[in-house]
Amino acid sequence: MEPILVETLHDVGDARGASYSLNVKHLQYLGDVSDLHVATILPGQVRGNHKHVRGREILLIYHEDSCVLGWRDRDDLLLTRQLTGRGGVVVTVHPGTPHAIRNTGSLPLFLVGLTDLVYDAQSGETQTASVL
Repeated sequence: MEPILVETLHDVGDARGASYSLNVKHLQYLGDVSDLHVATILPGQVRGNHKHVRGREILLIYHEDSCVLGWRDRDDLLLTRQLTGRGGVVVTVHPGTPHAIRNTGSLPLFLVGLTDLVYDAQSGETQTASVL
């Protein structure tokens, strides 16, 4: 099993704007969704640089410019995927995988994160990890 799976989402939007959906396999991967967070990443900024010890995470990223998704594999090798233009991706993050997103574009990008564990900053579940 790969530590990260990145899948391009199909835009089913219309004249009102873009629209992306997760499919049932993403929700089944999580089991119960115990936490959902919505964030922006401003140009030049990074979110992540962490790993989840036990928790599973699904990230939905909507970008209108460019960004880099980075993660470390089991051998601690840095892997990246450049996203350009306008689009949406879903990222499946397996437990223990260090990951981060850097906005390399000139417009904000939008992130929705879903996890199977309740976020608790004091639990030690989310640990700092150097990625980007």
